[in-house]
Amino acid sequence: MKKSTKALIAGGIGVALLVGGAGTVAFWTDEADGGDGVITAGTLDLGTPAGGGWEISHAGDGSGTATAPVAFNPESDQIVPGDILTYAQNIPVTLEGENIAAQFDGAIDVTANGADADTALAAALEKEDLAATDISGATGDLSFDNGKLTGEGTGNVEVTTTVKFPWGTEGQYNPAKLGSLNFAVDYKLTQVPGN
Repeated sequence: MKKSTKALIAGGIGVALLVGGAGTVAFWTDEADGGDGVITAGTLDLGTPAGGGWEISHAGDGSGTATAPVAFNPESDQIVPGDILTYAQNIPVTLEGENIAAQFDGAIDVTANGADADTALAAALEKEDLAATDISGATGDLSFDNGKLTGEGTGNVEVTTTVKFPWGTEGQYNPAKLGSLNFAVDYKLTQVPGN
């Protein structure tokens, strides 16, 4: 057999092997499960505000020391110029997540009922921003600093709200006599960067 014939036969066999083996691979493989996992999101939550109570003290025209705070019942007691009202309440919070952090805020809402005296009283009062001062009963690594909560756990943010009825000038607040207001505090917990 001639060399050219041998080359053609060998070439034909090589082509046949390539075409015939195109659908299969001639090396080993294996597979294994990498394990199942569940990814769960954390949360932040404000619970139902607990406790709470009003106290009143009287600073008069500010020239002397204010009286010691005593209990105040807004359904039966009335305020006069020179009074300082404080409302203390514990707000339950829950934070869950590896890098969770949240800012605690609140806003005071004083609404007049519609009468002229109500509107005059609402205008007279000085509403101070609520002061979130500390956290009590914290679990886990939950901590509180200047309104910012970090770490996972539960606890109660201690909040004090202050409303002042200024002394004013003679007769300044006469239009507010017998005025009546609705008072509410709205709390908010907002996620902030955890770093």
